[in-house]
Amino acid sequence: MKRTLAIILTILLALPLISCGKKPEQSAAQQTGDSAFDPETDYDNRYGSLITCDMLETEDAFYLRSRNGNGFLYYYDKATGDTGVLCPRPECVHEEKRNNAECAGYIGSDPGLQYYQGKLWYVKQTKGMRFGLYRMNLDGSSKELVHEFDPTDTPLEYHNRRLYIHRGMIYHAGYRQEIKNAAVFHKLVYGCIPMEDTVICGQKVKAWEYYEILERETINQPQPTIFFAGDSAYMFYDYDGVTDYDGADSEDDFYDWRSELPITDEIARWDPSMTEPEILYQSVGSFPMLSNYRWSIVTSDGTPYFVDPYRADPEQPEGEDNPYVLSLYRLEKDGTRTCVLDTGDREGNTFLLSLGNGVIATADTSIFAMNDRDQSVNVSIIRYGADGTEVIYEGPLPLEYRNELRIGVKRIMLADCWVSENTLIIYSSEYYGKKDYDRSWHFVKYDITPDGLTETVLSEGYEVQYWGSN
Repeated sequence: MKRTLAIILTILLALPLISCGKKPEQSAAQQTGDSAFDPETDYDNRYGSLITCDMLETEDAFYLRSRNGNGFLYYYDKATGDTGVLCPRPECVHEEKRNNAECAGYIGSDPGLQYYQGKLWYVKQTKGMRFGLYRMNLDGSSKELVHEFDPTDTPLEYHNRRLYIHRGMIYHAGYRQEIKNAAVFHKLVYGCIPMEDTVICGQKVKAWEYYEILERETINQPQPTIFFAGDSAYMFYDYDGVTDYDGADSEDDFYDWRSELPITDEIARWDPSMTEPEILYQSVGSFPMLSNYRWSIVTSDGTPYFVDPYRADPEQPEGEDNPYVLSLYRLEKDGTRTCVLDTGDREGNTFLLSLGNGVIATADTSIFAMNDRDQSVNVSIIRYGADGTEVIYEGPLPLEYRNELRIGVKRIMLADCWVSENTLIIYSSEYYGKKDYDRSWHFVKYDITPDGLTETVLSEGYEVQYWGSN
């Protein structure tokens, strides 16, 4: 079978060296511009790993949205414990009316909620393929359309569009699909859109004009991820470089062919003074390590970290004798990686809950398919950095809120989480019945205290899907 490949120049490059336990020097290349985090202008990297929800924190409140839910934005007041739809109109019925566009709290389900310059910003479809960038006050008042985008014939029409506002720029990560010879190909792309007229590496770029930073070809569906430190954007992605496929006699032939393709993991850094991104890390293998939003982070000092989850014996099926484990790596200034944490010596499984700024949270239970309300979950919350690792908490995850769930829960998922040195927040969703018609969701905060984890439900909701119920 002929294979027409535009394959991966990086195969010719030497694979980076791998070490475990070495203490690195901080990379000058990884610290550029003003590195001090400013919450008024800088993207908060905690939000970059979220897929099915939005969680946003200000000094006074949490703002929460289930992207799989009803499209409403909820708040939790830290001082009073009040929670509800973020709408200042007392006469509004909020989520009691489906798709209630008159409610200030209805913002749809597009990704992109964040805090910027004293306001909440989000993205929502307008007409057809067009979408708008909106902002409003922290109480939900004074909602306004800042700019409407027409993505036609631009990288913004790519699937899986994610936008990030950082220091006057709207950064974009996404991909486009093409079908050739019955095979689906992807082109991942990164770019930025200035919110005012500016100069990018000597080139004048008008406000709201798309400036492409990087693109890669791949047949494997990507999850291009981006994080920020100072003036720099850090891009995590994987690709195989394949642009064509001449067909196969069977579906099995196609998957066998695809499974043999070498895959390049890459981390690149770019800031508006650069013409081309700087490749910080590159590795070629058979399994992608940078293919998931949850598996990487850039800490506040500009150091990239990423997780490699794997089975203890990749050649054998999963089971009690072959658990899931993970390694946490730090990227060094010379392009090598240092292992700072490995769970291969633990008993049982290790699943990633959240990778945060200097803190990682793991669980011993799969977070994607818990179907027993009495099933226990044990977690480890570990501080990591240049000085090694330190366990902050190790023990059971309180799940008292699950005792109130409706009888008949089919599946419970702890799909999205974030962690800091004093707080773990999880977003859980539950599905009911044989056809997943009905579902509920919870945002739960755990304060990490000397006495263990203290549970607080920030927001919750239950939905009966309009096309049917049990």
